[in-house]
Parts: sequence; C-alpha cells; structure tokens
Amino acid sequence: MHYQLAYNLCKSYANQLEIGEGYFLLNPIIAVTITDFLMFKENQKVINRFVYKEETDNFVYKGAELKFVFLELPKFNKKLEELESLADKWIYFLKETAKLEIIPEPLGEVPEIKRALNIANQANFNRQELDSFERRAIML
Repeated sequence: MHYQLAYNLCKSYANQLEIGEGYFLLNPIIAVTITDFLMFKENQKVINRFVYKEETDNFVYKGAELKFVFLELPKFNKKLEELESLADKWIYFLKETAKLEIIPEPLGEVPEIKRALNIANQANFNRQELDSFERRAIML
C-alpha cells in the first residue's frame, strides 16, 4: 500500500506541469489518507503527518513540497459532547456519518459539515427518494 501512496503523491505532483513548463509552477501536494483500520500501532495519535527530513539529524528538507497525512478513524474515540476543535468535528463526522440521520448541534455550527451530510444522505437515497429530492430542488 505504501508504494501506491508514494506513487500517487508523486504522480499528482508531476501531473501539474505540461511539457516545457517551468518547475516554479509546481504547487505543494498533500496526500490525505483516511483509514478505518490501524496503520501506525506505535502511537495513539489520530493524525500523523510525514514530510521529508534528514535521516540522521532529523531536520526538515527546505523544499518539503510533498507531505503525507494519515487519519486513523479507529483511534478517534471522542463523544459528541467532547468535540473541541474543527478537526474533531470533521473526524467525528467522517467516523459517524453512516449513523447520522440529522446533524447534531455541535456539527451544525459548521456549514460545510451540514452540506457534506446532505450529500452523504443523498448518496443513500433509493431511486424514488432521489427523484423526489430532485423535483423539490427544481421547484425551489
């Protein structure tokens, strides 16, 4: 799996340029991987970030244009009333989306989460529910 992640990160980085374009046009790339399994058993952090560092002295490479971010959902155990940060709210949403029919108040404070829940709910519509939803949207 890690080979595929590295390949996809590098491919996304390289695909920003057309033949003959200057390297200065490249933008940094961050590969975000969300897992529903434990990937790094050596720590309890929910989010792990990786950048290029010097192997012995551990200083960051100045041109750190490529980064990996891993979010391990099984390590996130906060309850709704314990959510503090925006990241907490998004992680809770990602982990609990399948169980949410309505948006709880702490999550409703973030308009993007409300929109994401509506999209997730639409994805679960059967054909008749989707047709009904689309007709209401057209009417509005």
